[in-house]
Amino acid sequence: MPPAPRLATHSHAWLARRKHHLAFRLILLFVALRLRWLAWRDPAFRKELQRRNIMMVWRTHDGRIARWFHFSPNRVRSGSGLRERCHISVSFKDADYGSTTRNRGQVLPRAPSILVD
Repeated sequence: MPPAPRLATHSHAWLARRKHHLAFRLILLFVALRLRWLAWRDPAFRKELQRRNIMMVWRTHDGRIARWFHFSPNRVRSGSGLRERCHISVSFKDADYGSTTRNRGQVLPRAPSILVD
């Protein structure tokens, strides 16, 4: 039986990009779950939510990967995709930058662009 063909180098790059896309999507999902849990279980966080009614979007610069967060009194809702009306937009250069920065748990070496209306 002949050996399996090796993947071309461009296939390795494509797989690496896909890995970072998936990692960034999962990070955003877990951030959403954590915020919902905090709104349910943490009295201090719930107290801060009493004064909030804002929409925030975390996204890649090109908008291919995005997740919105709506902070309202006593509740945090979240969903995938972009929202037209948002108060805060956190934009990462690409999924690779977003996933490696968030995975390390470090302070951002360059602050993401934050637009506040």
